[in-house]
Amino acid sequence: MPARDSRAFLTASSTAYFATLHPGFWKALCTSWVPWAWEFWEDMYHHHPPTTASDMNYKKLF
Repeated sequence: MPARDSRAFLTASSTAYFATLHPGFWKALCTSWVPWAWEFWEDMYHHHPPTTASDMNYKKLF
């Protein structure tokens, strides 16, 4: 792999890595790509609410 391609690959990889660490990234994917799953979670939330907001794992939901 040429050096300039390696640099671009590493930049893209680190950008994607850090973006996916943030729960907002996964929440946006859930609401835009699988709205039915989001609606299902909201329905379940009314019956079994998480103890804190941090208990919601958007990555697992996605």
